[in-house]
Amino acid sequence: MNPDELSALMPHPKHLALWVLAPMATAPLLGYDTVEGFVICAVDRNRARAFAADRCGDEGGAVWLDPEQSTCLALFPSRPGVILREFRAG
Repeated sequence: MNPDELSALMPHPKHLALWVLAPMATAPLLGYDTVEGFVICAVDRNRARAFAADRCGDEGGAVWLDPEQSTCLALFPSRPGVILREFRAG
């Protein structure tokens, strides 16, 4: 498949958003082999949650599908800047 054909199958970029998903403090995370968060590119919140649920760890997909156990916020940057910075002091 050439790039133009592949592009025709993809949603138009203006319909995509970045979604930041994080478990709430009450979510049943186990400590090891669990996902602590996602940044997902998807067309809507439901699809972002579904992507996360499909790629979960031992915490299980239900954590990512349930708004009572995880947040799912859209990023709509209005100016240039850092999207994610992880820092571990030591």
